[in-house]
Amino acid sequence: SGHQMEEYSFKISYIPDEEVPSSPQPPPRSRRGGGGHSSREQGTFTGGSSQSKQPDYPLRILVPTQFVGAIIGKEGLTIKNLTKQTQSKVDIHRKENAGAAEKPITIHATPEGCSSACRMILEIMQKEAEETKSAEEILLKILAHNTLVGRLIG
Repeated sequence: SGHQMEEYSFKISYIPDEEVPSSPQPPPRSRRGGGGHSSREQGTFTGGSSQSKQPDYPLRILVPTQFVGAIIGKEGLTIKNLTKQTQSKVDIHRKENAGAAEKPITIHATPEGCSSACRMILEIMQKEAEETKSAEEILLKILAHNTLVGRLIG
């Protein structure tokens, strides 16, 4: 079924869990010292203050791997700006499913913050597609837990 979100149109379809790569538990917090790993490897970016009255909700989306660099931006400035403007925490799971065509992104924010962050990510992907002359349609793929699918479909 086609729906319209401002100037974006999107199609909703149900993909059973067995077709979606399972997401492992989040890795333990980074080790201090030793290994030489940077904190950017996991791709967690937090913006704004956590003095929100509404609880944060997770929103998981899949984005084409080719757009991950544009979403992060040079020296992480794009994602830092996004998290600050939307008062959200954004986890880009770059290490999951190495070589996959899509990467999961988790947005933690209020419902309004999730919506704003998702909209900004779509705008970044659209701009990148236009600049790289990518003719493909920009799809929004939302990952929802099985317990929520019935509410989404109706």
